[in-house]
Amino acid sequence: MIIPPSNIQELYQRLLTDNSIPKNLHFYYKKWFRYYWDFCHQYKATVNDQNSLPLFKKKLFEKNQNKYQVQQAVDAILIYYRHINKLPDLNLNQNDKKNTL
Repeated sequence: MIIPPSNIQELYQRLLTDNSIPKNLHFYYKKWFRYYWDFCHQYKATVNDQNSLPLFKKKLFEKNQNKYQVQQAVDAILIYYRHINKLPDLNLNQNDKKNTL
């Protein structure tokens, strides 16, 4: 699995806190964000392009995720999208060295 770089993970953690996401949901939101990051790299989609979100959503349904899980995943990723354009350059180039688990 390709995971976000540590600076992106730290940023995402701050976004969860700043957006008042309950702490008991942080684990799940971070999981969906990691899955999305991996999905984008695996399928050559751009992480910071919202056009990849419907493809990810479709893939989750194909993987038999229920509606609640898919909506939670979408919510988790939308937090990232709402803030990505306001942030300094995060070096999100798809060709960068990939972190893997």
